[in-house]
Amino acid sequence: MSARIFSVSALAALAAMIVAADVIAQSENKIAYVHVAGAQQRLRYLATARIWSDPGEVTPEMVTAGRPLKVQSEGLEAARRGEPLPCDFATPGKKLGGNTPKFACVTPGGTTIRVKYSDGTKDGNREVFSAVVAAKLLWTLGFISDPIYPITIECGDCPANPMTGEGPRAKRSYLATFQPQVSPLVIVDKDDADEGWRWGEVDEAIANLPEGELRTRQRMHFDALTLLGVFIQHGDRKPEQQRLECRGTLDASAGRTQPLAGDDSGTTVFFERPDGSACSQPVIALQDIGATFGGAGKMSKSSSKMDLKAWTDRPVFQPAKG
Repeated sequence: MSARIFSVSALAALAAMIVAADVIAQSENKIAYVHVAGAQQRLRYLATARIWSDPGEVTPEMVTAGRPLKVQSEGLEAARRGEPLPCDFATPGKKLGGNTPKFACVTPGGTTIRVKYSDGTKDGNREVFSAVVAAKLLWTLGFISDPIYPITIECGDCPANPMTGEGPRAKRSYLATFQPQVSPLVIVDKDDADEGWRWGEVDEAIANLPEGELRTRQRMHFDALTLLGVFIQHGDRKPEQQRLECRGTLDASAGRTQPLAGDDSGTTVFFERPDGSACSQPVIALQDIGATFGGAGKMSKSSSKMDLKAWTDRPVFQPAKG
């Protein structure tokens, strides 16, 4: 039997049930990433990484407010309360990477922030809605994702096209999302900090664990994350949209650091020994969840982002095979 996705009101009720602690890891020692000795050790980290934790009690007010803002800025706090945020245009979105409309600007307090925006038209960027809902839902259910805050931007000296930087300059207003820049310490087995992980390889890594309590727990938590991914129609599932992250204290005795190739800022890479285990708290996180609450498919098109008609038409479960 095929189960259909519920209404947004049901989603809101679900999100109001539980809330997780805010835990955003930052690499304070300028280590770009942890490079493990081989694929098997990375798979071991994937198999045993924390996927879910008990979020504890919640109130409707906590769900509405969202995660506490770590960046100290009165302007950003006011924006979260619904006041427009004045912000002077700094960098066009095409220089920031990706295809989603975005730009960087400087707040009155001197903080440079990166925002994704929409002009508010019918064909505008609906990710400013879907990303907020998805991030808040994952957070309230105890899964790991980055905080995303809805704001209104008053962009000063803003070009007509903030994505390209082209067109006449003027003061312009946009619906937007603000996402604090974080520097998580990721675990990779290649020279690529965006290696991420594939859903199928996590599933297989857990299946290869010895029978017992650990495998049972990891299977239950990963199945729950997978079900939630289907529920929100997480359509953009490229490996770089997910990350394997190291939190807690890195065991320096389990490896060595060396300068990051081509970098003059003092950033290093931590190379773990083949017999070492430097990370005691690996976690699995979803990094980019804007292509949600729509009709997910092979291409991340506009209908994959907050298109509620397409979303409600998607089944959660496939018919059972005889």
